[in-house]
Amino acid sequence: MESAALPALVWTKATLVWGLFIWMTLNVVNHLSDLSGMRHGVGAFMRMESLDQPPPIPSPLKWRRVESAALHTLAVAAIIVLQAISALLFAWSAWWFAHGDVRYATRAGVWAFTWFGAIWLLFIIADTWFVAWLRLDALQRTHLLLLLLAVAGSVLMAA
Repeated sequence: MESAALPALVWTKATLVWGLFIWMTLNVVNHLSDLSGMRHGVGAFMRMESLDQPPPIPSPLKWRRVESAALHTLAVAAIIVLQAISALLFAWSAWWFAHGDVRYATRAGVWAFTWFGAIWLLFIIADTWFVAWLRLDALQRTHLLLLLLAVAGSVLMAA
């Protein structure tokens, strides 16, 4: 690799890690700031309410609905914890980049992107279980795009 390309690659890695650290932290802060709204949204998703909106979609997959408020709350807690861990891993990588240790920053970045990818893979699985493709296709595309970002970030960290 050319010597001029190396600093650019390090800056690219550091910028992405710092940006995702800030973004994931804001997600966690937003969720904690509006727990009832978050719980309502997750509950509506798990109850598959979008399928009942006009025109209703008659699907035999509606048996997968989850009506339990306790499970909605558990899902919200899991989402917040998973995203907080992701934010902390990105922070760990960002800290090493800020202190000039590219080797440790990159190792931490690989862990951060692995965790980040796992989150969006879980979301895609939930999208499939709750048949998001029928009415919430934009949400499913967003989750797929974020998974692609995780893969691209992992590749970047390996470079």
